[in-house]
Amino acid sequence: MANGKVVSEIMCIGRDTRTLTPSDKRRIVTLVEALAAKKGLGKALTTLWEKQKEIGFILGTPCTRENANDRSQFLCRKVGRYWLIHSPARKDRGNVPKLKRVGIMAKHARFVYESDDVNPYLHHPVEGEGFTRKCHLCSAAGAFPKEVLLPIELGKAGFLYGANFATLGHSHFTLWTEVPILQKYWPMDSLRWLCEHGDRLHCAEYSTFFNGLGAGNSLRHFHYQTLREPLPVFDAPCSRNFGASGIQRLEWPMPVYRLVVTRGNKRLAGLQRLDAFILAWLNMARHNTLNLAHRKDDAKNTHLIFIPRLDKDGYHHPKEITNDFAGCEVCGRINVENRQEWEQVVGLARKRQEPRQPPPDVDKMLRDIGPPDKAIERLESSLLVKDR
Repeated sequence: MANGKVVSEIMCIGRDTRTLTPSDKRRIVTLVEALAAKKGLGKALTTLWEKQKEIGFILGTPCTRENANDRSQFLCRKVGRYWLIHSPARKDRGNVPKLKRVGIMAKHARFVYESDDVNPYLHHPVEGEGFTRKCHLCSAAGAFPKEVLLPIELGKAGFLYGANFATLGHSHFTLWTEVPILQKYWPMDSLRWLCEHGDRLHCAEYSTFFNGLGAGNSLRHFHYQTLREPLPVFDAPCSRNFGASGIQRLEWPMPVYRLVVTRGNKRLAGLQRLDAFILAWLNMARHNTLNLAHRKDDAKNTHLIFIPRLDKDGYHHPKEITNDFAGCEVCGRINVENRQEWEQVVGLARKRQEPRQPPPDVDKMLRDIGPPDKAIERLESSLLVKDR
């Protein structure tokens, strides 16, 4: 079947009823997998995203420019090198009554519950003592009747894609492990999964990020998020080379490190060096955490970004913003959940003189949530390689 016919058939399924039966979902998955095999996973995901949006599963209509007249109220404006996002759906992603009212969640949704304790990290099919947190990832099949789950294998591990209804941009998906494991850095595996995901995409337009602070659809369940939008951090120039390690520090308000690798043995060696660098940070103090980001360029080179973070009060979000900054935000695509805060940051409130003050300095906002200089100096010394 020609690619155009595959796309057309996917878009026709359930169009009239705006519902999807189990057989409809299986058919869509089969067609999306066929499209991925021929055109790459990026093309297939974009088609699946458009299907999920058409069927009413996506809250908002993303745009790469300001679109204040859009009924979705999804706003996006370039401020210096950053993209400032306001997506009202983000603050409602855990609002079960609203999600049921708009048809995202089933009226009689079945949830899987995470354990309150991480040692050991367990799930349970009903709420009860010790199991009070709804795991939206493990609940996807029973709670979201319009969602199409796309299975994929990365590094011999099973993952599932689900369109993120609380969108941050175009083709925004959550990618999580079928077997629930903690949302933490898994030595080498976290990097390998990212790289293999990029290999499968065949699309330089996708960015993927990891929230080590436990943000997202599930507070603890391991997941990445990927979307067909640029993350400005990838355009940041190098400020320092750490010799033969290939690791570079970038010119960015908070400490950010990049490794660019090709496929094959050289990539494996590069990942091992970056893995050791990440572990040096995580082993330094119990509050140390991280964000990761990934993209592939047009020459098929893999770009990996490592951002050291602190999981402590005062380091989750700047004073000017009330929502946390996770992987997407620290990479320069900054979601601001409060509309008035978004207007203040992009300068609209200043233009209306409500209030009479300049917009916040975005560079300073990011600097304020970065780790202390002394901790970073200690981390960089672990590379044990003099600058070139």
